[in-house]
Amino acid sequence: MIIFPRIMPTVGASGLQFDPDRTDYLSPEAGGRLGAISAGLPRWAMRITLSAMRMEAAAQWRAFLDVQRGPQRPFVAFDIDRQLPLAHRGGRPFHPRPGSWAQAVTGEGLALLTLGGLVPGQIVSMGDYVGFAWEGHLALTRAVETVQAGVGGSAQFAVEPPVPPIVPHGAAVSLTRAGCLMRLVPGETKLAGSAIGVYASGSTIVAIQDVIA
Repeated sequence: MIIFPRIMPTVGASGLQFDPDRTDYLSPEAGGRLGAISAGLPRWAMRITLSAMRMEAAAQWRAFLDVQRGPQRPFVAFDIDRQLPLAHRGGRPFHPRPGSWAQAVTGEGLALLTLGGLVPGQIVSMGDYVGFAWEGHLALTRAVETVQAGVGGSAQFAVEPPVPPIVPHGAAVSLTRAGCLMRLVPGETKLAGSAIGVYASGSTIVAIQDVIA
């Protein structure tokens, strides 16, 4: 039985871009300084390039795209290459679901995320993702520095983009396959042509985050 939102397939991916998409503007200030302002919240954007696949594998993507009906339905998207914390891929113990979280923003606008309930010595590496879930909604941020949890099981580190203000304090936190809800971008998502028994390379899956889906 199909359950929505769907979790995207991972088979056949050969190229991936998964980064925040910002709308920023330069802003001249009095005195000649040049500042910058942002319009709205950053949104995660994803572009996947698929390699040549046999029909059995390509059928997963074809069925996924069919049921999404273009951008009509949101789906769960994530960085295929960073589904686990980098330092713990080899089996080093870690707590995948921290017991608490809090965010503080410095005077320079740097977002500092504190996680509690980690395994002492647990490592959060640059590029690791932190996901938040509440009432069917998802949010996502990414570590931009590497830290190690202390003996008390807490760690503080800088993240980008900041955790959105819509995320409630009681949201559940996850460090494994952390993702967000996205919608397909029409006109840019397409499967390449097929030969007998195989799909050619060059298929692209393009999606953008729906912050409040």
